[in-house]
Amino acid sequence: MPLQIHVLHWFYQKVILILVFLLGDTPSKIVSKVNRKYSCPKLGVFGNHCHPSNFDDTEVMNIHENIVRIKGLTIAGFGGAPKYKDKLFGQHTEEEAAAFVTQIYQQNIDILITHSNPAYENMTLDHAHRGFTSFNTLINNNKINHLFHGHLHDPFTKNINEITIHSVYPFIETEI
Repeated sequence: MPLQIHVLHWFYQKVILILVFLLGDTPSKIVSKVNRKYSCPKLGVFGNHCHPSNFDDTEVMNIHENIVRIKGLTIAGFGGAPKYKDKLFGQHTEEEAAAFVTQIYQQNIDILITHSNPAYENMTLDHAHRGFTSFNTLINNNKINHLFHGHLHDPFTKNINEITIHSVYPFIETEI
């Protein structure tokens, strides 16, 4: 039976869910509403505009730079965006993203949730939205099955190799 997953960039709706993913830049009021509304597991990563306390006092599990096994799936997460200005929270260097990719490369990851996108070769993006080239290593070598990311405010789903990539805005509901 397919697994129903609700992925949120910042919006929510009423459905019966198995998992909820929050992909960053989700206002704390929405995080609180999602937390109260859904009894299923809620996994998230912060975006480049989040406050470090965004998930405090909620059941949302921040999985930045972690791997969790839940509902029979292995899910990894990486929050934030590529560093584009001096800011202490929500931005990471390419080297930090590469270290995470190295950490999970030999794992059997079903789903990677991120705030930032991979570096799309066929898209012209500004410096803040250029994506992490390290994520492309996972995609080009079929090391994950699904990638859900926010950040772009441009919703689409596409397949690269055997990976399904979802650019989520404001939300999607999907089965895998």
